[in-house]
Amino acid sequence: MIKTWPHFLPAFALRSIPPLAVLAAIANLCYCAVYVVELALQPSAAWRKWRWSLWAAGTLLALLIECYWILDEIYPAVPIAK
Repeated sequence: MIKTWPHFLPAFALRSIPPLAVLAAIANLCYCAVYVVELALQPSAAWRKWRWSLWAAGTLLALLIECYWILDEIYPAVPIAK
């Protein structure tokens, strides 16, 4: 990653660890929240039919959110390496 994206090199510093840890904690909370929904919907037969569709939609939503986050929040905050 460092070789292919040299403009991210200044972002790999100790000061970037706390925000990264917060984002990892938020991602973990969102991941764990799915278990509550699955337990609530598990008894229904329709849940099995829609499970993979819901998973695909959630994955696509996460991809869109990540692309937005990188383009809007990460790229402007990283100084240009010369």
